[in-house]
Amino acid sequence: MRDIWPVIGERVRGLRHECGMSQQELADATEFSRTSIANLETGRQHMTLDGLYTIAETLGVDASVLLPDVDAGTARDAEVARLRRRVAELEALVERYRHFADRLHGLEAH
Repeated sequence: MRDIWPVIGERVRGLRHECGMSQQELADATEFSRTSIANLETGRQHMTLDGLYTIAETLGVDASVLLPDVDAGTARDAEVARLRRRVAELEALVERYRHFADRLHGLEAH
């Protein structure tokens, strides 16, 4: 049986970078130590499924995205769902800024 942990670690590292998180921030959010996160990312740390689910949830992905040999369609669907959530978050943020800009413009007009 091949060692899956280096693959999982690479995926965690990539997603963490994509989220703009440091190892310490991921550790704090998941209640793991920074050393555990660093060792996971290099394939030296093994985790329970519960731990992987916690990390995946914190990174905003389905846990299957972290695992090797997952059906490409399933991983792609999870990634599309994650990107859709991100787009919705950004759209809500843009709307908040538009509302703020409209209010600010109204104040300047008076």
